[in-house]
Amino acid sequence: MEMSLAAVGHHLRALEGSGLVRSRKVGRVRTCQATANGMREIQRWVAARQADWDRRLNRLDRWLAAAGDSSDRTNRKDSE
Repeated sequence: MEMSLAAVGHHLRALEGSGLVRSRKVGRVRTCQATANGMREIQRWVAARQADWDRRLNRLDRWLAAAGDSSDRTNRKDSE
């Protein structure tokens, strides 16, 4: 996938603004580095989302299991 230099610069500024990346320019060369604090923040954010989705999916699994159990009982009564 190709990306223009302006687009790369835009994304880097956004990452720097959020504290995820630090950059420094020496002459014409810009060096970028991911920050440890930024990566920890991403890890916390992802973990929170994962925990939320795990709870939701577990609740859905229990609901589907209960719905399947009641459907099985209904189907057995219908076939008798």
